[in-house]
Amino acid sequence: MKPSSVISLEGILNINNLTILSVYKDLKPEHYYSQLEGSYFAPISWQAGHITNNRFQIAEVLGIDLSTIEREMKTPELYNKAYDTSLKYDGIEIKNDWDTITEKINGRLAIITEIEFTATIETKLPTQDKSPRGIMSFMMWHESYHLGQMGGLRKYFGYLDVQHTFYDVIKELQTEKK
Repeated sequence: MKPSSVISLEGILNINNLTILSVYKDLKPEHYYSQLEGSYFAPISWQAGHITNNRFQIAEVLGIDLSTIEREMKTPELYNKAYDTSLKYDGIEIKNDWDTITEKINGRLAIITEIEFTATIETKLPTQDKSPRGIMSFMMWHESYHLGQMGGLRKYFGYLDVQHTFYDVIKELQTEKK
């Protein structure tokens, strides 16, 4: 039987998957780079890269062998490219990496045991629970924080807020499955 804490975190993981699709919905490529004037908000492109990298960290903590995963973007390039508007970057590479690593995480969560999920491991992350469960909980919170910022930027640029596009995304996914 799957541990209840895994079920809870899978729920957040899946909601965040829908949320990032909602952030991307109808977003023009130039808005991936745009920032609020005079603010410390990172552009959507950087935040998307950052939380995708976080998902790779979650995968590593869950014991997934990252050497077997092809990434379109590597860590240093990810941040630099996300800020470099001359590259006309549209977010596809990060979206592909997000989908790839999320599939691996979902596969691992389907078979992880309570003992594996709650075992203490080494981490420098600021979490008191030093298990994969605690680290994933912290990372899911951190990811949600950035998704909120991305949604705020989306609204600032004049798009529908994520709350409205969220339900459109769900309907589109249901239509695709038929």
